[in-house]
Amino acid sequence: MEGSGDARAVVVGGGIGGLLAARVLAERYLDVRVLDRDELAHQDPGDPRRGVPQGRHIHALLPRGRQLLEELFPGLTGQLVDAGAPSGDLLGDARLHLSGHRFARAHADLCTVSVSRPRLEVAIRARVRELPNVTFAPACDVLGLATTPDRRRVTGVRVLRRADGSAGEALDDALVVDAMGRGSRTPTWLHQLGYEQPPEERPAGDGCSVTTRPRPRTASRPSRTRSPSRTSVERSGRGRPWTPPPPSGSPRACGAATSACAGSPTDCYRSGTRCAASTRSTVRG
Repeated sequence: MEGSGDARAVVVGGGIGGLLAARVLAERYLDVRVLDRDELAHQDPGDPRRGVPQGRHIHALLPRGRQLLEELFPGLTGQLVDAGAPSGDLLGDARLHLSGHRFARAHADLCTVSVSRPRLEVAIRARVRELPNVTFAPACDVLGLATTPDRRRVTGVRVLRRADGSAGEALDDALVVDAMGRGSRTPTWLHQLGYEQPPEERPAGDGCSVTTRPRPRTASRPSRTRSPSRTSVERSGRGRPWTPPPPSGSPRACGAATSACAGSPTDCYRSGTRCAASTRSTVRG
């Protein structure tokens, strides 16, 4: 695929949103640059990166999202499944619980893929790298927007690469796409240019999510050794006082993590299950 038309587009942010933007822009622009603060070249599919704080939580491709990604990257579903991602029918093969109630199970012909955020991002990035008119600039800080002298039009961005001795440079004559997520500095940059900051809306109340990955305790695998687990359970609360599970390794935490799959919390704990990892994210309104 090679773009035909406008000269350059710059995507600020190399996460999934930025990667998808680059894939679509590549159909139109001759030169697409993807900028990100993280070093992306050697990202391990099993390790969440610093720029994606929610990357340790459970992720899955719901049917419509999987369909759209398959249209942009034919064969992506099979690639993820071949790499070990479980797939199945959203309602027929999954056990869904909401507010203590389990959803009825029925086959709905809705294919979903349970895949970690890092593995999905690495797979999409590899496909985007194959596009001849897309290049990546990792370990790169965007300092601000470049504009016309009258500041009425954005013409590019000012960047600073983290290599030794690097100096700031401008990427001009470009369409700029902000894919920085909630950490976006675009409102601040626009304010510095004399424009009013857009109003920010936040949902009321606090939210908290805890993901626990249990594993069996064995003599050959010490309790402090990291190992992959096919079982992950996430508990979330929002809009009211909510107490997360106790620290990993306790009966309640381990039991809560496994009770949705088999047996009672007490039975799961007594069988030798312990927590391999527990990750918490908090969002405050």
